Amino acid sequence: DFHLVYSTLLQRIGHNDEAALHFKTAIRLKPDSVEAHYSYAAFLAGFGNNDEYISELRRVLQLRPDYPYAELRLADALFANGNLKEAEGHYLAALRADPKLTVAYNSLGKVYLSQGQISQAMIQFSEALRLNPEYKEAEENLRIAKGADDQVFPAAHQ
Repeated sequence: DFHLVYSTLLQRIGHNDEAALHFKTAIRLKPDSVEAHYSYAAFLAGFGNNDEYISELRRVLQLRPDYPYAELRLADALFANGNLKEAEGHYLAALRADPKLTVAYNSLGKVYLSQGQISQAMIQFSEALRLNPEYKEAEENLRIAKGADDQVFPAAHQ
């Protein structure tokens, strides 16, 4: 626990190389610690090491398969890498673990929109807005999806 707490403190004061060493030590001492792996993954997110970040998130999910925020972060990383199908699966898993995870509905909608599944995208954006009517990004994404739907099926909307 010392190494995990200390690594977080080192990170906060900008000693990232030392922080990384202490995160790795915390994991070596407690290889089954969800907290250690998740904290290290969160640390890695800020440094663009996507492969190691994804690897740590996968380890978190091996240790705790029902962790919605790990599912969400992994899905986001996979989406950013263009791995839409796997990202979709992890967004769905995040929603199974926490059906009120509004951001996951919005992100899943973006996956569907990227795949050309416009009606599915609109359903996800609408659900995000149902859960949080003030969610501006979901509102904008729904507007984009409706515009795309009008372009794909113009005759149906006249």
